[in-house]
Amino acid sequence: MAAGVGPGAMDKRVQYHAGRFRQTNARAVLHRYEVRSWQMSKEELERHAFHVACWLVVLSVDESTQDHNGLSVLRLFVLYLKSLKEARWQPGDCLAGILPLVSARACSLGDDPMGRRLLRQLKDLVPSAETYSQGKASGAVSSACEPSEAKAVHLTQKAIQRWKNLDPVSREAYVELLEREVESDGVGPRILRSAVAALSPPRCKGDDVSTGTDEAVATETPVSKDLQARLRRIVLWCLDGLDLSNPNVAPALECLRAHVQRFQELLASSRIVACQKHWNRIQTRCAAPNIADVASDPSSGMQSSTPRPSPDIPARRGATSQKKRCKHGVRQDCRVCNAASPRGKAKPCRQRECPHGKLKSNCLKCQPCPHGKLKRNCRQCKPCPHGKVSWFCLQCRACPHGKLKRYCPQCRPCGHGTVKQGCLQCSACPHGKFKRKCAHCRKPASGQQHS
Repeated sequence: MAAGVGPGAMDKRVQYHAGRFRQTNARAVLHRYEVRSWQMSKEELERHAFHVACWLVVLSVDESTQDHNGLSVLRLFVLYLKSLKEARWQPGDCLAGILPLVSARACSLGDDPMGRRLLRQLKDLVPSAETYSQGKASGAVSSACEPSEAKAVHLTQKAIQRWKNLDPVSREAYVELLEREVESDGVGPRILRSAVAALSPPRCKGDDVSTGTDEAVATETPVSKDLQARLRRIVLWCLDGLDLSNPNVAPALECLRAHVQRFQELLASSRIVACQKHWNRIQTRCAAPNIADVASDPSSGMQSSTPRPSPDIPARRGATSQKKRCKHGVRQDCRVCNAASPRGKAKPCRQRECPHGKLKSNCLKCQPCPHGKLKRNCRQCKPCPHGKVSWFCLQCRACPHGKLKRYCPQCRPCGHGTVKQGCLQCSACPHGKFKRKCAHCRKPASGQQHS
């Protein structure tokens, strides 16, 4: 397609193609263009899309929306825009020049559903006429693979508005769709945008959500709290799997950092933040390295904005040093203390054994209750109103899905539709078993003797 088409030549071409369409059998032409749209190269697709755009601009509203056996000029152009998007199209001069006219025609259609769909396609696929002309004048080359940061901002705002317009039932279906997409296709900038747009800011534990000032907090219910926990997990998956230097995720990261700043303010006020573990992990993953480097430089005169860890949650270095140890090193990683016995069961570390040859926490003789059971498993020592052990009562400790939270695949999911700690695909060893239960994996290393 020729480059650098002037306004006069553009008008002549538009009138020419629109005149040819009026002289033909509209139904046959539309059908032929629809069939060809699936068999064209990018250049042919753009050329035929330009023809359809000419028809749409010149024809009246009634002519462009007239139904010809389930197909109209407007519907055909929407179909071509979808095909161009799937082909990762980069706008050429002719088609980009006529798109402002197409957008104006779509606005004139009012409440027509296909007209609104066309406007959405135009906003998602192509830059505005002003952006295109400025980029062309400055010699900027737009990328066909990565949208600009301005477009990413627009998509983030659109995702926020979409979440606000959803009712509670639709919101739950929306979150389930995001989880299925993460499971099937992996994470991507669009999923991060959608999850961050639906995320509520941090709040203090015990706050009355019915009197909250924030709109998202003020409408929270137990179901919406569960949705927020699932959204935070999706955000963490995306932060782990995406390149955070990609400009496509920059607007979503800015929204996240605003939530993190709110989280830091709540911590500074010595208040207990709800879901503090999630927000600590989000803060760690979305922190900007360049800001941290500047803040740590004494000559910069800046103090680090990262708050000191809460007394209830130790710093990572402190948590590592607090691991329990045996005489061979860290107990949970010790091949000698965790060696397999001839029966195929793991032996407890000698330092954890009681005089009766069992783990102290599991020994009825070391930790008995008056009723002949372990204290933690006794219904009479630790009762609940329903006649069960308090920590194992479904009515006392039920999650929003009607299960114990530790066994709920929705509260603690993995990518295979089950509870993470009980998923063999996530935790399998080379022998097809759970590593903590596999006799082969827990044998001592060759040549290593028990001292």
